[in-house]
Amino acid sequence: MKEDGENFLVVPSTDVEPFKGVLKNGVRRWSPYRSKLAALAKKTGGFDGLLPTNRALYLGAGNGYTVSFLADLCKECHIYAVECSHTSSRDLLKVARHRKNIHPLIANARMASSYMTTVPTPDWLFQDISQRDQVEIFLSHLPFLQSRSVAILILKVESLSKGHSINRALDAAADALSLHCVVKETVSLEPYEKMHGALICTR
Repeated sequence: MKEDGENFLVVPSTDVEPFKGVLKNGVRRWSPYRSKLAALAKKTGGFDGLLPTNRALYLGAGNGYTVSFLADLCKECHIYAVECSHTSSRDLLKVARHRKNIHPLIANARMASSYMTTVPTPDWLFQDISQRDQVEIFLSHLPFLQSRSVAILILKVESLSKGHSINRALDAAADALSLHCVVKETVSLEPYEKMHGALICTR
């Protein structure tokens, strides 16, 4: 993965469907303004030690934009992408048809036990769910991970409280998570994503 000098990450790829984008010389531009995982890479200087190797669990996959880049970056990794919106999942299913390492799960992330029995034990968790109980949803999936897995929570501050600052919200979430995992780093995703932060954990 490289940068193109215009705030985009550049990822080897063979397909852009169903998203608008430019595929040139076998690479695709990944915008940190459209993807919180790309924004996290920009803020931390890359993905060193943060990407999955074998099996990834992605909660809040949306239309599959970020998942598609993750699948291109980690071609040997199986990505189990959970999304509850039937509207968004239509594009996610199209993405999965072009990338055999994406396994869509149309399910409610609040009901982990309803689908985790069908998912081989993941070694990586990424959650991007804009709900008031986003921390609780994240915690409910930690027991399903392998030991020493990387788990990344994208925190949407305004879904928690209108009055919280990013730093205050990140500190509160880190306190809650630290009872169940090791919080390695907290990162504000601004200016790419307003009022969003990330917590990088190990389980």
